[in-house]
Amino acid sequence: MKYHFLYITCFLVGLFSGYQAQKHYDISPYKEIIRREAKQFSLDPRLIEAIIMTESGGNVKAVSHKGALGLMQLLPSTAQDIAQEFKINHQKENLVLPEINIRLGCAYVYQLMERFHGKLVLVLASYNTGPNRVSRWHQEMANLPAEDIIDLKASRETRNFVQQVMQRYSQ
Repeated sequence: MKYHFLYITCFLVGLFSGYQAQKHYDISPYKEIIRREAKQFSLDPRLIEAIIMTESGGNVKAVSHKGALGLMQLLPSTAQDIAQEFKINHQKENLVLPEINIRLGCAYVYQLMERFHGKLVLVLASYNTGPNRVSRWHQEMANLPAEDIIDLKASRETRNFVQQVMQRYSQ
């Protein structure tokens, strides 16, 4: 009975803290795609793996409450913009295909790396909440370190995302 109470308490703490348990899938079938696409955009494959595991738990069929799709949880509108900029052929219905999703996701991370001069905390926050918002925060608080800007301005969801990706990336 005491374990039942502990289980309920942990569940409620998780529920109200914004944490959502997520099933993790094996991404080893996609490691070669991740390696190839990361290399194409001069990115560390471990960073892409960390983003994938944080965003989708490795679930190719993942769909967020905002409509983001696939391993790297790309919004169709973002994917379309990235596809046009990098001249990547893609159709919305193909966005869940690992090769297309990872290629577009890597292109997006590369674009954010360029925009934020490699400041990984800003790149990850942008990936989660949008680059225009993070650019505004950075301009408003340019005298602060990136980590402080995210701590002060970002939502709990974005702070958790950045923290989780950084933890996975450093392992």
